[in-house]
Amino acid sequence: MTTLPSSGPPAPHAPKPESGDDTARPAPEHAKHGADHGTRHAGHRADHGTGHGTDCSPDRDPACAPGGQTAPRRPFPVALAGVGRALRPVAGLLQRPDFLQGFPWVHLAGMLLTPQDRDELALHACQPLSAPATAAPPSAPPSAPPSAPPDPAVLEARAGLPPTPPAPGGVDRFESAAALFAALPGLRMVIDLSDDGRHMAGLRAAAPAGVSLLDAGGALWVWEMLASEKLCSTCNLHLREARDLFATLIDQVDEDILLLDTEGRIVDLNRNILQRKGGTKDDWIGTCCWQLDGAAFCCPPEHGGCTFRETVTTGHKAERIHTKVNEDGRAQYFRVYTYPVTDDAGRLTRVIEMRRDITNRTNMELRLQQAEKMAAIGELSTYVAHEIRNPLFAIGGFANSLLRSPSLDETARGKVQVILEESRRLDTILKSILNFARPTSPVQGEVDLNLLARQTMELMSIGFDQRRIQVDMQLAPAIPKAHGDGEMLKQCLINLVKNAQEAMPEGGRLTVRTGMSQQHVHIAVSDTGVGIPAELHDKIFSPFFSTKEKGAGIGLAMSRKIIEEMGGRVDLQSQVGKGTTITLYLQPLLAVPKPAEPRRDDPAGEGMKG
Repeated sequence: MTTLPSSGPPAPHAPKPESGDDTARPAPEHAKHGADHGTRHAGHRADHGTGHGTDCSPDRDPACAPGGQTAPRRPFPVALAGVGRALRPVAGLLQRPDFLQGFPWVHLAGMLLTPQDRDELALHACQPLSAPATAAPPSAPPSAPPSAPPDPAVLEARAGLPPTPPAPGGVDRFESAAALFAALPGLRMVIDLSDDGRHMAGLRAAAPAGVSLLDAGGALWVWEMLASEKLCSTCNLHLREARDLFATLIDQVDEDILLLDTEGRIVDLNRNILQRKGGTKDDWIGTCCWQLDGAAFCCPPEHGGCTFRETVTTGHKAERIHTKVNEDGRAQYFRVYTYPVTDDAGRLTRVIEMRRDITNRTNMELRLQQAEKMAAIGELSTYVAHEIRNPLFAIGGFANSLLRSPSLDETARGKVQVILEESRRLDTILKSILNFARPTSPVQGEVDLNLLARQTMELMSIGFDQRRIQVDMQLAPAIPKAHGDGEMLKQCLINLVKNAQEAMPEGGRLTVRTGMSQQHVHIAVSDTGVGIPAELHDKIFSPFFSTKEKGAGIGLAMSRKIIEEMGGRVDLQSQVGKGTTITLYLQPLLAVPKPAEPRRDDPAGEGMKG
């Protein structure tokens, strides 16, 4: 690089005119454009881009103005001369948006292009000036007229040069160094881009004092060094912004999202997991994916295997539905998706795993299936019970007659007794089926759940001492009465207590609890028995499903039907080896006036009208 020194000491800065120009002589349009471009970004420090600020005091930093204000950077107009291998990278760098953002005081002010440079421009635009001429044979027909030479503006654009004025960002062209410096007296640097340096001698001769000259090699080195730090900072800023935006979007998703390496270790995870499991990202990064919810959640063969391993093996998306029991003993359903992430060569580098809680949706689907099943069972059971009871009465009647016959020996009498007992049991099942299929039509009234619990346990606790069952009554003292049918609620509670007793063959603790939760009053029955496996939680309320050898599977289904017809719901919590809790949620009795009832002599209800 060559910098032409000025003759004598530097002149003191002239006072700034009121017009705002920083020089006494009028500047051409190019210099004005550069000055405007630089002053718009006033506030950039002389050490801009170093990343280390200094104390803003005049004795430390000449770029600092009195009062701690940063002085505007002086514009730095640059001109390019000639064409060569450095043309495209250097010209392209000066026009890049990130470069202009990082160095707003630097701008391209003009270009020196001689006729020789224009002849060579086609080589750097990747297009020949014209096709090579070949002699046509005498017998050949006359060829088409030669095509017109390419447009110079098109060649310049293909070579990476900026347009000419008045196009936006246009730069004037000059055919000599003298014309360049005469039109642009404020130039700070001229770069000779020619491969042979043909313009350096003319530039040295015509350049005024204080103008720096660079050849193509030096320009490439300097601009690469300057751009590396500034552009890296800009790229890093954009990268951080993109990463923050991506993290924000991922954190807004309610599902669990994991980024895994090919060994199943966690590389990143979203906020939903941290809110559910606790800890920070650093606590989980590096651990295996199965450590989030345990290997029994997503890896057992009965659940279809590991979706992560399937994606790693096949390179394709995989999905499964997995079930787990939470800390409260409630079953949860998750749909687990895994997606492969590959590089440009198609190699698997990462796996994205998403876990979506579908418990509510599954519950709605099961309830819909249950309603459809109940409607079909109701119609079928009514028909079957009616058709079976008639021959069943005949069987029972003849069995009673045979038992009264004196001609039967003891062996035959025992067999007839078995027929009679089994017919009675079948009749009991048919009655249950009919009751289940028939609408319950509960009588809506006031029910004191605490009183209902005491009466039921006085009846059911007989014999608990012999079975080593301890009863724990936890009745809330101040709860509202429930809205429902007392007799039907008592039937449901008896059913729950009976099931709890049978779930503790070796004894245990049976707890009856009442309370108020949100908008419902509830009564719950808990046991410390064997518990119910998670895969049976959805089947336990299905009609005719029972885990007992002689059970008909009607009790819990009937209880749920009664509670739902009263406007309530039934909740199940169970863990194998720890016990089961079934809670009946009911509508509380509200403190509103009772509707007036019509008089017996006013069947049309005229007395209810104001």
